[in-house]
Amino acid sequence: MNVTGGGTNVTTYFMMRLTATGRAATGLTIATFDLQYTRTGVAPAAKVDAAGTLAAAGTAHTDNYMFEVDSTSSPGLYRVDWPDAAFAAGVPQVHLSLKYDSTVFTEVLAVDIDAPVNTTKVSGTAQTALDINDILADTAELNGTKVPQTLNLTALGNIGIDWENVENNATAVDLAFTTVSTISGNVDGSVGSVLGGLNTTAGTITTLDALDTEQDTQHTTTQGRLPAALSSGNMKCDALAISGSATAADKLEASAETIINGTITTGTSETEFADSSLSAGLDDNHYNGRVVIFLDNALIKQATDITDFVAATGTFTVTALTVTPSIGDTFIIV
Repeated sequence: MNVTGGGTNVTTYFMMRLTATGRAATGLTIATFDLQYTRTGVAPAAKVDAAGTLAAAGTAHTDNYMFEVDSTSSPGLYRVDWPDAAFAAGVPQVHLSLKYDSTVFTEVLAVDIDAPVNTTKVSGTAQTALDINDILADTAELNGTKVPQTLNLTALGNIGIDWENVENNATAVDLAFTTVSTISGNVDGSVGSVLGGLNTTAGTITTLDALDTEQDTQHTTTQGRLPAALSSGNMKCDALAISGSATAADKLEASAETIINGTITTGTSETEFADSSLSAGLDDNHYNGRVVIFLDNALIKQATDITDFVAATGTFTVTALTVTPSIGDTFIIV
């Protein structure tokens, strides 16, 4: 989550879970919650009790107030309105902490604080606020002009252009007798001839026929390269760095390679199931302490911790799930 430094009326949402089962915690008393924020490199702000309960999920922002969103359709989801001081500019990040009591896990959300935009240069030239204001004023004045204006295209004379007609896409502006020495943007429509050169990746092109040939060449080159980069219609991608860090990419790879995939071969109860394919070559209790997350069917996205593992049969004992796993259900161990 990102907030611009100095942002106001910031609202976040937390998913609260029971420590005993890991299930969503609903019906919690708002007054029991403790709110605290810690800005990077600064002592934590004083802990405060939730100041009260908002009237509804869409009520206007009120500092340190909370609201349980919907205990039926969004069980465990709580809205929290934070004071503006948490997001003042000057630090890169703030951690928001929401604590209940020992029956509910404490949740923490890290929020990146982006520096406010401060334009000091345009095309490398230093600008003051007054300079930028003058530019905006001149632009507004030009956009609002409807009468014929004079545009100085050459050192030898002027050419009059009806700006009202320029705005009308159905009206052509005849520049047949005008020579433009340099075009740095785009030209829409047909061009009779080119005197001079067009810069391309192949060098300077002096005729439209040569430009057409160059475009055909570039198209053929692109078409030749794309199939080699595709796999079953998808672009292959090898992430060698994350935000410029190769170390981060290596760590992500190492983390992902520890994830185990499994499929239920026996569903005994809400606390016991087996995947016989995970039994080979392991010791008892090999997976103890890790977490199982289900990927489909009735238990989709439900997670629980492993308390026992019998290697001979690939049998897991876990903290109680909401239903007994079914044969064929898939899961991962993280």
